[in-house]
Amino acid sequence: HQTQMDSINEHLSSLQMEFRKRLGPGGQDCGDGHARGDRLAQ
Repeated sequence: HQTQMDSINEHLSSLQMEFRKRLGPGGQDCGDGHARGDRLAQ
């Protein structure tokens, strides 16, 4: 049987996997967004 902590941890790790898929390698989407913002600001 799983404890509540086990199921919570499984849920958290699956959420982290989703975030990594969306971000792509090294979270580059975030960096690209900042670069675009900087260009617009100038």
